[in-house]
Amino acid sequence: MKTQKNKRTLIICSLLLVFCSLFLACGGDGGNGITGGGGGNGDHTHTWGEWGNSTATCTTVGVETRTCAGDATHTETRPIAATGHTDPAPTGYCTVCSALTLSIGDTGPGTGIIFYVADGLEGRPLGFTVEGHPLHDFGYGLGSGYIAHYLEAAPSNSGNALWGTGITISGMTTFTSTSSEDYDKIGIGRKDTWYIIEQYPSGMYAANLAVESQGGQTDWFLPSCGELNLLYGRRTRPGIGITSGALWSSSQYSTADAWNQNFGTGTRVGNSKSGTARGVRAIRAF
Repeated sequence: MKTQKNKRTLIICSLLLVFCSLFLACGGDGGNGITGGGGGNGDHTHTWGEWGNSTATCTTVGVETRTCAGDATHTETRPIAATGHTDPAPTGYCTVCSALTLSIGDTGPGTGIIFYVADGLEGRPLGFTVEGHPLHDFGYGLGSGYIAHYLEAAPSNSGNALWGTGITISGMTTFTSTSSEDYDKIGIGRKDTWYIIEQYPSGMYAANLAVESQGGQTDWFLPSCGELNLLYGRRTRPGIGITSGALWSSSQYSTADAWNQNFGTGTRVGNSKSGTARGVRAIRAF
């Protein structure tokens, strides 16, 4: 009888231990609707640690995870919204992931209007090369160019001026045909501007006016024939507003002539460098 009583006592104690372990174990999701991990036993409240290990990026929704202090096999997760791009200046580039942050029509770092974005969409390249000048440093060493994604029009016109005199400037972009690959080429205006200035360092010609500081920036230049045509395509945008008159490009047509564009008709022609003063609207590439 005593042996049987001891057995019954042992069984009861064992059952009590199992019941207590079930009662005290972590379980449930606390009714907060957050996705839980690990098996749950009963409805005992979790003692959660801090949320951490977020995987959110500028453009991708992430996940945060926390672990129960009472049982590390129990975890919860929750979605975290994408952080969005950060570009307070603006510079045009996210400070976290370097993604492009500006669009056509936005105000650029020089307080002018963005009129072209090389974003890799709709046939546009993802960036373009701004060609260097052998005697002028664009910040990357003499003769070195750089990759840009934006063209920004200066906040205002720089006035009217002659292009230069009737001489051929060697080394710069020169063409007479509308079928030339240089007719619509971008990335060459800055270096050609400095070829002109090397020829006329103390003049008051179109290129000299174009490089004057505006909007806190000092890297303005006279646009190439192709760059000027892109500006023409955005001529009615607020902040640009050029709907008439001819503007000079930095592209040389011949010894006597240079390319310019009529912003009333869109026509691009070569006219005398020294015959008539025409408009100057500087741009920058960054």
